[in-house]
Amino acid sequence: MKKKVLAVDIDGTVTLNGFGTIHLKALEKLRNLKNDGHHVIFVT
Repeated sequence: MKKKVLAVDIDGTVTLNGFGTIHLKALEKLRNLKNDGHHVIFVT
C-alpha cells in the first residue's frame, strides 16, 4: 500500500467544538492511520 501524509486541523476537528476535549472516535481513526504506516500531522 502507498503511504500517505495527512494534515489534520485540531480545533473543531480532533477536539469537540473547540473546548479542547479530544474527540475519541477521531483519535481512534488517526491512530489506525498511523498504525497502518501513514504520517499524521496536526496543524492549527
